[in-house]
Amino acid sequence: MKDKIQWVGVEKWEKVLKTLAVAYESGLARTFTDVIERKSFTSCVRVEKTTLQTILKSATKAISVLEVQYTDGLTGNVLLLVRSNDLFRLGGMISGTEGRIDDTMSPEMVETCVQFFARALAEANRSFSDQHGAVIASRAPRLINPEEETGVLQTLEQVYDGALSATFEFIVEPKMDSRIHVLVQPDLLQSLRKLVPDYDPEPPVVSEAEKRRAMHRAEEQADSVSYVPAAGEPSSNQTGAPRAGRGRSGANWNVDLLLDVELPIAVTFGEAEMLLRDVLKLGVGSVIELDKSVNDPVVITVNQKPIARGEVVMVDGNYGVRILEVESTAERLRSLG
Repeated sequence: MKDKIQWVGVEKWEKVLKTLAVAYESGLARTFTDVIERKSFTSCVRVEKTTLQTILKSATKAISVLEVQYTDGLTGNVLLLVRSNDLFRLGGMISGTEGRIDDTMSPEMVETCVQFFARALAEANRSFSDQHGAVIASRAPRLINPEEETGVLQTLEQVYDGALSATFEFIVEPKMDSRIHVLVQPDLLQSLRKLVPDYDPEPPVVSEAEKRRAMHRAEEQADSVSYVPAAGEPSSNQTGAPRAGRGRSGANWNVDLLLDVELPIAVTFGEAEMLLRDVLKLGVGSVIELDKSVNDPVVITVNQKPIARGEVVMVDGNYGVRILEVESTAERLRSLG
């Protein structure tokens, strides 16, 4: 599977930052959904080695900087850099004052935004702990340049020299499209490496040809399984040679060869048939009626084989499916084989 993050000037071991980036994605997405109650999208799109000074110089608008100190599991701090006008808009969305004309953020709105990111970080820490079995915790972030002054940031430039910057894109409907830079201290990255020492940032990718070869090997092994007759059954196969039609259903064939094979999963809401002339008439705003009602369960298919039915749910701002009915393990193995 192709990595959606663009890595620039980053060593392989430093890609352990992806574990924290994925947790931040989850925390931000969940908090956007819970607090603002609007459709939103959050994704880490780029990680590069940079400096605080470089980010500040490249900024075309004023930047608000929040500092986060980790207190458990990780050692070090991170900086969250957000465009000040986007922070103002975010505060307006949360407090219900969006669209109000004002030149400055009130102390109340500043606190609202700080609490938003505190909640997002708490969710991110929980997501990381659930995913990797290692507890991490941090203090609530603090806004270190409330008046957007840059002098206070110059004292931090040496502390964050050679840091990694993870850029997160976040979109909130209908019109907010911005980015957050998360600057990670080198010391924190080292402690993250120690916390998840077995993490492989570049797991081997199994090609389609390798998948097919693994399946063929499993089929050959299944066909060579010795058939043992039940008590009282005539034994016409005493030599242990394969018996036609029985090897595949035997419980002894080794599925371990296939357990690491990636399979495509799809969710089907319904189907429809249309005449070619109607297909050619489709345009923006056209509606296609499917053969399922809104209350009918969706069908989950694996490798184009239906194996379960379920209902659509939301998970951290993304669509998910809660399983309602599923075939037995044996049936799934047979259908996928």
